[in-house]
Amino acid sequence: MLNSLLMLDNSMLLFVLVALPFIAGFLCLALRNHSARAAVVVLTSVVLMIASVGLLLKGSFQYTMPE
Repeated sequence: MLNSLLMLDNSMLLFVLVALPFIAGFLCLALRNHSARAAVVVLTSVVLMIASVGLLLKGSFQYTMPE
């Protein structure tokens, strides 16, 4: 999982860091089981940590807004 996230380009890593918490939040709202909610939260936090480390390892980059 770490290698596949680190292979993504910087804009895709930014998308994961921004969109994943919203997706996980809506998923937690839909789930009734507290164990399933906890699993979603743990998995989301692991993916966010890996993506953050991936951005840190790739270094800075010039981001240009799409036109």
